[in-house]
Amino acid sequence: MRRLPVFLFALVAVLLPASCATGGGGIGSADAAVVNGVAISQQDLLDDLDALASNATVRSNLQAQGVSVYGPTEGSYSSAFSTQVLSSLVIDALIADELAQRGVQPTSEDRAQAEQQIGTSAGSFPQAFIDRQVASLANRLALERELAAEPLGEVTDDEVRAYYDQNIDAIVERNGEFVCLSHILVDTREQAEAALARIRAGEDFAAVAREVSKDTGSASAGGDLGCQPRGQFVAAFEDAAFAATPGEVTGPVESEFGVHLLLVRAKGVPPFEEIATAIRQYLEQQRASGANPAFDAWLSDAVRRAEVTIDPKWGRWDPEQYPQVVVPPEGAASPTTSVPALLGSPDTAP
Repeated sequence: MRRLPVFLFALVAVLLPASCATGGGGIGSADAAVVNGVAISQQDLLDDLDALASNATVRSNLQAQGVSVYGPTEGSYSSAFSTQVLSSLVIDALIADELAQRGVQPTSEDRAQAEQQIGTSAGSFPQAFIDRQVASLANRLALERELAAEPLGEVTDDEVRAYYDQNIDAIVERNGEFVCLSHILVDTREQAEAALARIRAGEDFAAVAREVSKDTGSASAGGDLGCQPRGQFVAAFEDAAFAATPGEVTGPVESEFGVHLLLVRAKGVPPFEEIATAIRQYLEQQRASGANPAFDAWLSDAVRRAEVTIDPKWGRWDPEQYPQVVVPPEGAASPTTSVPALLGSPDTAP
């Protein structure tokens, strides 16, 4: 089985060298960024850009996604590429800072596990870069262990909102537009017309659905079908749903299952209120399954709280774009891939 470097096993990519510490929050002429008072030097960034750009797998995967490694002038790198790598350095700095505050260092087991996960294909990178990858992943493993030992508690409203804010754009980009709706399913057109007359006379759609809908999966919830992308319903139902005007009852609509009345609440990007319950359930399942919500929650919060200054020629700090926390300078092309995706698909999930 092909083993891949640490980018595929962790969000963070490169350990911030301990020698980069500075005493203040300002940015020096030799710095690419300062993170909570700790500098990331331009040389550190260039070293990592050089190491990644020298790897044929990285270049091939970026080219396949339409992303250029190199900039318009000889010896330069594209803003899309450089901001991805600098984002990883910033996140690594946050992890290193948290470990220092806790007085925690990676154990020999952490380092051994990091070396094992990086695998033999790391030989295609310079040794100094590989060493930083091992140290980076060992740092993350140490912090994950510390956080896992702390009680998680219940999923909070802030966690639900943060997940929505950080993921909704990607969800819509991946799935296309959504429709949030309820329906009433009956056997005949006459029954649908009768239900429609009751609703137009002022009865609540959900109350009528609970009484007359034969869809046992949704009737008890007032006919609520949640928010769904295209491809989840039979054609006649889907066409009517995406053509409907939000807030107006549509139908009767006939399908192979019977006759429907539809009430579309929203179309396009699902509003937070429509999917908050589903997000909470997802996060609770992740927490119960032994996934790594503690680290994810910590990192999301650390990004929001961080004091970060970026040299303008390298990009701009934008925590709202997490995990792409450094974005290209104004007027530059936006990045189209994330650092973990540079090397292709992992053999196993992170």
